[in-house]
Amino acid sequence: MILASPTAFEGIGQAVPDSVIPNNYDTQAYVLALDSGSVEAISRDFDPSIDEAVWSRRDGHIYARATRGSYRKLFRYDVGDREWEELETQMEVVNEMMISSRSCPCMRSTVSMTICFRASASGTVCRNRFRIARPWAR
Repeated sequence: MILASPTAFEGIGQAVPDSVIPNNYDTQAYVLALDSGSVEAISRDFDPSIDEAVWSRRDGHIYARATRGSYRKLFRYDVGDREWEELETQMEVVNEMMISSRSCPCMRSTVSMTICFRASASGTVCRNRFRIARPWAR
């Protein structure tokens, strides 16, 4: 997976007419097939701009933190279905996300709360919340 501007890879990430100059700050996600060298723009029709993305070894999904207006949310891309899904965090701004090969994807917001996600066998997303009491105190 590669994060780049919409004009990368001969413009396959552009979602605007040829007469319009694309916003190169609108970060797109691409999947590069190492065996063939082909590139697929997986976020061309995905509205938010991607801030960061990680391909999880644990479940095979791509997790992204993306900005739409003044909101920064957490999303999951199902590589098999080729669909994006917003993960419900009940937070307007996700400042950080962490993906581990051994544990669930986690995110952190400005209100000192960490939410860890895990997918159940049925495919639903479960959340565990941890509020850090007085994070400024040592």
